[in-house]
Amino acid sequence: MEKLISSPESGESTYELLILHTDEAQEWAAYLQQILKSSQKFNKESILLYTVSPADQLHGYNFDDFQSCSCIVLLLTGLFLDILFDQELHGALQKLLHPPHKVVTLLCGVSEDDVSMGSFRDWPTWRKLYADDEPAVYISTIMESITDSKRAASKRGRQTSAKMCIKAAPLPGNPTTDIKTEMASKNLSLTQILKEEKNSTSQRNQSASHQKCLTVQPSRVLCGEPETLFIVFSTKVHYGSLPEVEFSSENGDSKKVAANVENEYTISVSAPDMPAGVTSLTLHTDQSRVSLQPVTFSTSMGEVSRYLEKAADPVNFICQAFDFSSNATESLDALLTDSLKSKMPETGLQLFGVHQIE
Repeated sequence: MEKLISSPESGESTYELLILHTDEAQEWAAYLQQILKSSQKFNKESILLYTVSPADQLHGYNFDDFQSCSCIVLLLTGLFLDILFDQELHGALQKLLHPPHKVVTLLCGVSEDDVSMGSFRDWPTWRKLYADDEPAVYISTIMESITDSKRAASKRGRQTSAKMCIKAAPLPGNPTTDIKTEMASKNLSLTQILKEEKNSTSQRNQSASHQKCLTVQPSRVLCGEPETLFIVFSTKVHYGSLPEVEFSSENGDSKKVAANVENEYTISVSAPDMPAGVTSLTLHTDQSRVSLQPVTFSTSMGEVSRYLEKAADPVNFICQAFDFSSNATESLDALLTDSLKSKMPETGLQLFGVHQIE
């Protein structure tokens, strides 16, 4: 008679394979057990069938005795999904069905879409079997799970042995020699720490000094008007402490303003009130200096004069009049040439007896 139980036995389980199912999947469980035993890859006493039912509540859903199983095959049916609404049972199953490498689920009358992500924590990483799979697939998949479990157990054993060796007490030696060795080790460690810290600081300063400023926007600021400048770098900037930007005007005035870090490539700073003219910018951070692109401070009258100078340019004026937006100079030149040629007499212009324009 096959081994079939409906409540955990006391003591640690000696079974290698556990087939977990509900009442409606009893025939599937027996069929799967028969396939596995006929493969002669499993010991007859190593396979356990266990029926999950409301009776498990009597022992507090305690499945600890099954934790030693190398593989757990879960026969997933509609009824199994329904009983997961019992929070206590759900929590106990989550604990039992871990780690994921030892779990194989056989979908019986349900599809993967019927299983919500909250049903099982490790559902995406479980091995999955289907009702129409060949028996050979059942056997090979379960054997893979058992192999992974044995490999993990072996790894844990090696780690435990290594920890025990580390904790083993060393043989007694010369106290004086031990003290000297310990002092030398401490001095060496301190020297290494100081050296590494010095190298790290040097690398940070060198990195900061080679930062390249892509742009400063806006590049023109009205004197006395509040304006936020955004400074963009070509590489990531490691600021360390709060960065500052120094504004230096042509007449020697200089002001430092604390900057705000927007992201790894960008900082922002409020423009101070500076005299009209070109102002150079310098970023100060962690005892390093980075030259930035200059900014032009101008007065309202200066801006008006600049716009008037642009408007007084005859070429720009004609281009705007004829709505030339691209290749303006070339387009204007072609227009004037065509106009001149259309007004010329058929014999051309003759100056000093030479046909200069035809």
